[in-house]
Amino acid sequence: MRNFFTFLATLMLLSFVANAQDVITMKNGDEVQSKIMEITPTEIKYKRYENQEGPTYTIKKSDAFMIKYQNGTKDVFNDEPETKTEDNGEFWNPELWTNKYPAGIGVFIDPVGLGFYGVRLGAEFRYRRFDAAIAGHIGSGAILNLTHQNYQGMPDEVEAASCISFNPKFLFPNKNNFAGYVGVLSGFGKYRFKRYSPNKTVKENYVVASFGGGVKFRANSGFYTNISGYWGVYVAPTQDYKYDGDTYFKTDYDGIFAFFGMAEVAIGYEFKVK
Repeated sequence: MRNFFTFLATLMLLSFVANAQDVITMKNGDEVQSKIMEITPTEIKYKRYENQEGPTYTIKKSDAFMIKYQNGTKDVFNDEPETKTEDNGEFWNPELWTNKYPAGIGVFIDPVGLGFYGVRLGAEFRYRRFDAAIAGHIGSGAILNLTHQNYQGMPDEVEAASCISFNPKFLFPNKNNFAGYVGVLSGFGKYRFKRYSPNKTVKENYVVASFGGGVKFRANSGFYTNISGYWGVYVAPTQDYKYDGDTYFKTDYDGIFAFFGMAEVAIGYEFKVK
């Protein structure tokens, strides 16, 4: 009889112990004896029942089918899509076009040529709100013809010009496919112009650095346009001269440091990158 009561007491103790723990039932059928510590929208944090002083474990909530708590209550988890943390907050708002089309590679043409060198061609690389453009142009500039003057105030005739520029931008998009932006434009190049008083041809190397901003519109089809302005400094450290067909030679030259403004009206097409 005493053995019977001992056996019965053991069963009652085991039943109490079993009911004093939380049981996580996984979708693959596994069961985890645990002590639930925290449940978030995407995770379940728990300690192993047999080692409650040990580490805290974390599993995806989407991997769990049910939790049966020690008091007998249950939580059953439906197949809800996992919340992506990158969609939280205004920066990752999925309604913004920069998140609808998170990445793209664009090609563009700028007929204004930043107001200096005629047609400009380039490529643009964008990831969400971050954008960077690389462009090159070769030609002669009408505005340079009007603004580049010699020391007597007579206009010079620009014969050819070339430039390579780099233009990183940060976008501030809205829900209607528009985005304001701020950016930095820097570049280097050279141009050749004819100076009639005295009669000579001049080659000049230069670098530019500027800051500005503008507006970008991207259609759902992928076509886009940039309209912007930049203001900065123009530095021409060296000049080479050629008189009446003679060879070029360097002269003692203090260089040019000047402020300038540029305009951009670019039209392009952006290819989506998955």
